[in-house]
Amino acid sequence: MANQVVMPKLGLTMTTGTIMKWFFKEGDQVNKGDILFEVMTDKAAVEVDSPVAGTLLKILAEVDAVVPVNAVVAYIGQPGEKVEEVESTDVSGAGEVKKEAVPALCAKLEAVQKSETGRIFISPRARKLAREKDVDYTTIKGTGPNGRIVERDIKEYLAKQTVKATPLAKKVAEIHGIELEGITGTGAKGKILKQDVLGALREETPAGEGLPENYSPYDAIIPMKGIRKIIAERMELSLKTMAQANHRAKVDMTELLALREKFQNKVSLNALLMKVVAKALKEHKMVNATLTPEGIRLLEKVNIGLAVAVDSGLVVPVVKDVAAKSVLEISEECKMLVDKARDGKLQPQEMSGGTFTISNLGMFGIDSFTAIINPPESAILAVGEIVKTPVVIDDQIVIRPIMKLSLTYNHSIIDGAPAAKFLQRVKQLMENPYLLL
Repeated sequence: MANQVVMPKLGLTMTTGTIMKWFFKEGDQVNKGDILFEVMTDKAAVEVDSPVAGTLLKILAEVDAVVPVNAVVAYIGQPGEKVEEVESTDVSGAGEVKKEAVPALCAKLEAVQKSETGRIFISPRARKLAREKDVDYTTIKGTGPNGRIVERDIKEYLAKQTVKATPLAKKVAEIHGIELEGITGTGAKGKILKQDVLGALREETPAGEGLPENYSPYDAIIPMKGIRKIIAERMELSLKTMAQANHRAKVDMTELLALREKFQNKVSLNALLMKVVAKALKEHKMVNATLTPEGIRLLEKVNIGLAVAVDSGLVVPVVKDVAAKSVLEISEECKMLVDKARDGKLQPQEMSGGTFTISNLGMFGIDSFTAIINPPESAILAVGEIVKTPVVIDDQIVIRPIMKLSLTYNHSIIDGAPAAKFLQRVKQLMENPYLLL
């Protein structure tokens, strides 16, 4: 009996995974432990190993398919071993998980399970037509003798199917009065996209008359998938579910930079910031908290995430138990995590469990910005560029390295005054870093 390969649960919050790449094709021999496919979770891309050795008999989830946790994505078994044919496992539709697709998926899997004890009766001509038209016949009710699926059942099923097109493509076609039936889709499984409709419109309209002013056949479309899609969903969730407020402060970095020089620049500025923030969070526990159905949960350990920009978007590796580590240990761990992030090698456990996040855009010349809280955390600290600035000290104008900090916090959990006291303490520790000793 062939072995099922299922979508693994790679994190506490993971409910679906997106297939990014298959490293083997159907018919290939795989060994136990070989990297079988790459999946995009709600946090990062993760390589999944083959659970058994054998022949990759059937791939049910193609690239870009969004699959529920524990759903079957492939079968591995002995060469020639029969596997009941089912349509590709994908509840994504146009890239989004659709509730109505889940029951259909369950029906398909149930049909596979039924094949273990019962047979689906289908005529050879009906089976051939179903394969040619990529039809999942396990969901079709046969009208032949004893419920047998015959060719006309497949034809009637195909006649009821509408043209596959994205909602935006349908809207553009409706606006310009174009029939979708005559358009060749370039999307997954021939799905018609917006650019397909505009391309057809360009061919039918003399000199581009009536087209949108900003239309160009060379416009690039970047699909909202993978990390980009996850970032969009989490940021939208953050703004919709949190009452986000903001405090700002300017910090004189003279002493903190001097302390870094004493380490002979072997520690990063981010490591020093993490150590400062960890101490302040230990003293202001309400900022190191999360909102749960039971109430506000005060978190004992301080796990600080560091936002890192990568080619595909943004990831947040987490340094665990920062308060218990030395600055050198924090700096070494930060470097290791940042390197892994940029190489795309972060594991889910290295991006989970955060209780607070620091986002530093100072290296890009940004002096100040407002960051969005990373759920389910309750606050995030945005760090700007260090700028030599004239300031007044003892009635004298002097030049000092000044950094701007911006604290975004969830006002549902943290009131304005406690948030201000936390930021004030961070400023005090940064201007007097020897208080850390």
